[in-house]
Amino acid sequence: MPFMPFNFLFLWLVGLLSVGVLGTGIYIIYEWYIGELVGISYLVSGVLMVLWSVGGRSISLPLFRRPGADEPKPTRTGTVQRIERPDGAILQVEFYGRDIYFTPI
Repeated sequence: MPFMPFNFLFLWLVGLLSVGVLGTGIYIIYEWYIGELVGISYLVSGVLMVLWSVGGRSISLPLFRRPGADEPKPTRTGTVQRIERPDGAILQVEFYGRDIYFTPI
């Protein structure tokens, strides 16, 4: 089991970095708008920083995710069983590949 304070500290630092990237992007866009920074590259970099900070998870996950052969697949075998419990409740058991999921009815 991982040591929790290091995990918490890492997540806190990543969150702080995200706020810093957002603030820096907004600052760069503002400075470009008032004319202190001249050049389209400043505007592009500021907009990219804001977009990365706002949509970071949806942008970075596909970039760094490596699909493998053991990727889970939603294969449904079509086998369904209903099991009645002693208390009168009915459980519906659906088989998905090798895993079993219980759905109370």
